[in-house]
Amino acid sequence: MLGNDFLQRGQWKAALELYRRIPAERIDDYGRYEPFERQFGDRVNYVPPTDASTYNKVELLARLDELEEEADRTTNDTLAARNYFNIGLALYNLSYFSYNWSFADAFRSGTSAVRAAASPTPTEVFSHVGAPLGNREHLSMDQPRYYFERAMRRAPDEEAAALAAYYAAKTERNEYYARGRPGGTRPFTYFRLLQENYRDTEFYDRVVEECRTFAWFVGR
Repeated sequence: MLGNDFLQRGQWKAALELYRRIPAERIDDYGRYEPFERQFGDRVNYVPPTDASTYNKVELLARLDELEEEADRTTNDTLAARNYFNIGLALYNLSYFSYNWSFADAFRSGTSAVRAAASPTPTEVFSHVGAPLGNREHLSMDQPRYYFERAMRRAPDEEAAALAAYYAAKTERNEYYARGRPGGTRPFTYFRLLQENYRDTEFYDRVVEECRTFAWFVGR
Protein backbone atom coordinates (compact mmCIF):
# COMPACT_ATOMS: atom_id res chain seq x y z
CA MET A 1 0.00 0.00 0.00
CA LEU A 2 2.87 2.35 0.74
CA GLY A 3 4.43 1.57 -2.64
CA ASN A 4 1.10 2.28 -4.33
CA ASP A 5 0.87 5.62 -2.55
CA PHE A 6 4.34 6.63 -3.73
CA LEU A 7 3.48 5.61 -7.28
CA GLN A 8 0.25 7.60 -7.29
CA ARG A 9 2.12 10.68 -6.08
CA GLY A 10 4.48 10.39 -9.04
CA GLN A 11 7.40 8.91 -7.11
CA TRP A 12 7.67 5.69 -9.06
CA LYS A 13 11.38 5.17 -8.34
CA ALA A 14 10.62 5.17 -4.60
CA ALA A 15 7.70 2.82 -5.26
CA LEU A 16 10.05 0.43 -7.06
CA GLU A 17 12.31 0.17 -4.02
CA LEU A 18 9.33 -0.68 -1.85
CA TYR A 19 7.94 -3.25 -4.27
CA ARG A 20 11.35 -4.92 -4.31
CA ARG A 21 10.83 -5.80 -0.64
CA ILE A 22 8.04 -8.17 -1.65
CA PRO A 23 9.43 -11.74 -1.89
CA ALA A 24 10.10 -12.63 -5.53
CA GLU A 25 7.91 -15.73 -5.32
CA ARG A 26 4.93 -13.56 -4.29
CA ILE A 27 5.27 -10.52 -6.55
CA ASP A 28 3.06 -11.98 -9.30
CA ASP A 29 0.26 -12.30 -6.74
CA TYR A 30 -0.10 -8.52 -7.01
CA GLY A 31 -0.93 -8.74 -10.69
CA ARG A 32 0.61 -8.63 -14.14
CA TYR A 33 0.03 -5.64 -16.38
CA GLU A 34 0.19 -4.58 -20.04
CA PRO A 35 0.90 -0.83 -19.88
CA PHE A 36 2.30 -0.11 -23.34
CA GLU A 37 -0.95 -0.22 -25.33
CA ARG A 38 -2.24 2.97 -27.00
CA GLN A 39 -5.86 4.10 -27.02
CA PHE A 40 -7.43 7.08 -28.74
CA GLY A 41 -10.57 6.87 -26.63
CA ASP A 42 -9.71 5.87 -23.08
CA ARG A 43 -11.63 2.91 -21.69
CA VAL A 44 -10.90 1.65 -18.21
CA ASN A 45 -12.40 -1.72 -19.18
CA TYR A 46 -10.09 -2.06 -22.21
CA VAL A 47 -8.64 -5.56 -22.65
CA PRO A 48 -5.17 -5.58 -24.29
CA PRO A 49 -4.34 -8.14 -26.97
CA THR A 50 -3.49 -11.60 -25.65
CA ASP A 51 0.04 -11.35 -27.08
CA ALA A 52 0.84 -8.07 -25.27
CA SER A 53 3.91 -8.23 -23.03
CA THR A 54 3.02 -8.44 -19.34
CA TYR A 55 4.95 -7.25 -16.30
CA ASN A 56 4.60 -7.54 -12.56
CA LYS A 57 5.07 -4.45 -10.38
CA VAL A 58 8.84 -4.80 -10.03
CA GLU A 59 9.47 -5.79 -13.64
CA LEU A 60 7.49 -2.85 -14.97
CA LEU A 61 9.00 -0.09 -12.87
CA ALA A 62 12.47 -1.57 -13.36
CA ARG A 63 11.81 -1.48 -17.10
CA LEU A 64 10.79 2.19 -16.91
CA ASP A 65 14.01 2.87 -15.01
CA GLU A 66 16.02 1.19 -17.78
CA LEU A 67 14.18 3.14 -20.48
CA GLU A 68 14.89 6.45 -18.78
CA GLU A 69 18.56 5.72 -18.18
CA GLU A 70 18.97 4.68 -21.83
CA ALA A 71 17.15 7.79 -23.07
CA ASP A 72 19.19 10.09 -20.85
CA ARG A 73 22.48 8.62 -22.10
CA THR A 74 21.85 8.30 -25.81
CA THR A 75 22.52 10.86 -28.52
CA ASN A 76 20.04 9.01 -30.76
CA ASP A 77 16.91 11.16 -30.76
CA THR A 78 14.74 8.39 -32.18
CA LEU A 79 15.60 6.08 -29.29
CA ALA A 80 15.31 8.81 -26.67
CA ALA A 81 11.92 10.04 -27.91
CA ARG A 82 10.56 6.49 -28.11
CA ASN A 83 11.74 5.68 -24.58
CA TYR A 84 10.37 8.86 -23.03
CA PHE A 85 7.05 8.37 -24.81
CA ASN A 86 6.77 4.77 -23.60
CA ILE A 87 7.47 5.83 -20.02
CA GLY A 88 4.74 8.44 -20.29
CA LEU A 89 2.38 5.92 -21.90
CA ALA A 90 2.93 3.37 -19.15
CA LEU A 91 2.43 5.93 -16.37
CA TYR A 92 -0.70 7.20 -18.14
CA ASN A 93 -2.13 3.68 -18.41
CA LEU A 94 -1.44 3.03 -14.71
CA SER A 95 -3.43 6.12 -13.75
CA TYR A 96 -7.04 6.55 -12.64
CA PHE A 97 -7.98 7.38 -16.24
CA SER A 98 -6.86 4.19 -17.96
CA TYR A 99 -7.16 0.44 -18.03
CA ASN A 100 -4.24 -0.57 -15.78
CA TRP A 101 -5.46 1.61 -12.89
CA SER A 102 -5.41 -1.41 -10.55
CA PHE A 103 -1.61 -1.37 -10.61
CA ALA A 104 -1.63 1.41 -8.02
CA ASP A 105 -5.10 1.26 -6.55
CA ALA A 106 -7.22 -1.48 -4.99
CA PHE A 107 -10.41 0.43 -5.69
CA ARG A 108 -11.69 2.76 -8.41
CA SER A 109 -14.96 4.63 -8.60
CA GLY A 110 -16.16 6.38 -11.73
CA THR A 111 -17.83 8.91 -9.45
CA SER A 112 -14.57 10.22 -8.02
CA ALA A 113 -13.61 12.43 -10.94
CA VAL A 114 -17.18 13.75 -11.10
CA ARG A 115 -17.26 14.51 -7.38
CA ALA A 116 -13.80 16.07 -7.51
CA ALA A 117 -14.89 18.31 -10.38
CA ALA A 118 -17.93 19.41 -8.40
CA SER A 119 -16.00 20.17 -5.22
CA PRO A 120 -15.66 23.84 -4.24
CA THR A 121 -11.86 23.58 -4.16
CA PRO A 122 -10.34 21.75 -7.15
CA THR A 123 -8.01 18.96 -6.05
CA GLU A 124 -5.77 16.31 -7.57
CA VAL A 125 -6.36 13.83 -4.73
CA PHE A 126 -9.86 12.70 -3.94
CA SER A 127 -10.93 10.50 -1.04
CA HIS A 128 -13.69 7.98 -1.57
CA VAL A 129 -15.34 7.28 1.77
CA GLY A 130 -16.93 3.99 0.75
CA ALA A 131 -13.71 2.31 -0.38
CA PRO A 132 -12.14 -0.62 1.49
CA LEU A 133 -9.12 0.40 3.61
CA GLY A 134 -9.91 4.02 2.82
CA ASN A 135 -9.00 5.35 -0.58
CA ARG A 136 -7.22 8.32 -2.11
CA GLU A 137 -7.64 8.45 -5.86
CA HIS A 138 -4.93 10.55 -7.45
CA LEU A 139 -6.09 12.44 -10.53
CA SER A 140 -2.83 14.25 -11.32
CA MET A 141 -1.36 13.82 -14.79
CA ASP A 142 1.93 15.62 -14.06
CA GLN A 143 4.19 12.60 -14.47
CA PRO A 144 2.86 11.25 -17.80
CA ARG A 145 2.82 14.78 -19.23
CA TYR A 146 6.43 15.36 -18.11
CA TYR A 147 7.60 12.38 -20.18
CA PHE A 148 5.43 13.21 -23.18
CA GLU A 149 6.99 16.66 -23.21
CA ARG A 150 10.47 15.13 -23.06
CA ALA A 151 9.49 12.93 -25.99
CA MET A 152 8.42 16.01 -27.95
CA ARG A 153 11.73 17.76 -27.26
CA ARG A 154 13.75 14.77 -28.51
CA ALA A 155 11.40 13.79 -31.35
CA PRO A 156 13.41 13.00 -34.51
CA ASP A 157 10.58 14.05 -36.83
CA GLU A 158 7.14 15.66 -36.86
CA GLU A 159 5.27 12.34 -36.72
CA ALA A 160 6.88 11.41 -33.41
CA ALA A 161 6.35 14.92 -32.05
CA ALA A 162 2.67 14.87 -33.07
CA LEU A 163 2.12 11.56 -31.26
CA ALA A 164 3.66 12.89 -28.05
CA ALA A 165 1.73 16.17 -28.32
CA TYR A 166 -1.57 14.32 -28.64
CA TYR A 167 -0.93 12.25 -25.53
CA ALA A 168 0.11 15.39 -23.65
CA ALA A 169 -3.26 16.82 -24.72
CA LYS A 170 -5.00 13.81 -23.18
CA THR A 171 -3.33 14.52 -19.83
CA GLU A 172 -4.35 18.18 -20.01
CA ARG A 173 -7.96 17.31 -20.82
CA ASN A 174 -8.20 14.72 -18.03
CA GLU A 175 -6.95 17.16 -15.40
CA TYR A 176 -9.33 19.87 -16.57
CA TYR A 177 -12.41 17.69 -16.21
CA ALA A 178 -11.29 16.11 -12.92
CA ARG A 179 -10.37 19.39 -11.25
CA GLY A 180 -13.56 21.08 -12.37
CA ARG A 181 -13.59 24.50 -13.95
CA PRO A 182 -17.27 25.34 -14.35
CA GLY A 183 -17.60 28.27 -16.70
CA GLY A 184 -13.86 28.39 -17.27
CA THR A 185 -12.02 28.20 -20.55
CA ARG A 186 -10.97 24.68 -21.50
CA PRO A 187 -7.21 24.36 -21.99
CA PHE A 188 -6.14 23.42 -25.51
CA THR A 189 -2.39 23.97 -25.25
CA TYR A 190 -1.41 20.74 -26.99
CA PHE A 191 -4.34 20.60 -29.38
CA ARG A 192 -3.30 24.05 -30.55
CA LEU A 193 0.29 22.82 -30.89
CA LEU A 194 -0.93 19.93 -33.03
CA GLN A 195 -3.02 22.22 -35.20
CA GLU A 196 -0.34 24.86 -35.70
CA ASN A 197 2.79 22.71 -36.04
CA TYR A 198 1.82 19.22 -37.17
CA ARG A 199 -1.18 19.52 -39.51
CA ASP A 200 0.90 18.06 -42.38
CA THR A 201 1.56 14.77 -40.58
CA GLU A 202 -0.25 11.50 -41.14
CA PHE A 203 -0.86 11.26 -37.41
CA TYR A 204 -2.72 14.59 -37.45
CA ASP A 205 -5.19 13.21 -40.00
CA ARG A 206 -5.71 10.12 -37.89
CA VAL A 207 -6.39 12.19 -34.76
CA VAL A 208 -9.01 14.23 -36.63
CA GLU A 209 -10.66 10.96 -37.66
CA GLU A 210 -10.42 9.15 -34.32
CA CYS A 211 -10.77 11.90 -31.71
CA ARG A 212 -14.10 13.72 -31.70
CA THR A 213 -12.86 16.41 -29.31
CA PHE A 214 -9.96 17.28 -31.56
CA ALA A 215 -12.19 17.18 -34.65
CA TRP A 216 -14.50 19.66 -32.90
CA PHE A 217 -11.52 21.84 -31.94
CA VAL A 218 -10.15 22.13 -35.49
CA GLY A 219 -13.61 22.65 -36.93
CA ARG A 220 -14.56 25.60 -34.73
